[in-house]
Amino acid sequence: MRSSTGEHYPALDHIRGLAAFMVFTWHFLHESPEGPVPYGIVPALPIFSLLDEGHTGVSLFMALSGYLFAKLLDGKQIRYLPFFANRALRLLPLLLAVI
Repeated sequence: MRSSTGEHYPALDHIRGLAAFMVFTWHFLHESPEGPVPYGIVPALPIFSLLDEGHTGVSLFMALSGYLFAKLLDGKQIRYLPFFANRALRLLPLLLAVI
């Protein structure tokens, strides 16, 4: 997704995709009709342990957001009213659709 400044970092899309995959698989693996799957189950192959790292995916999203925000800001002053108005226009329609 392009920012309002038009800058886009395609190399970070793969990291964002990995983070989304980690969060999705955690939710998918820990859901069953009987309730959540116990957390003590260890995957048979170490590479599959990445599938059980949903919290790491969330942390990765937060780190990416902070990095991109700082990179795009790059010493500029924040105008808070337009910033929060932009956030509201992006988030409130989804919130209203979900409610």
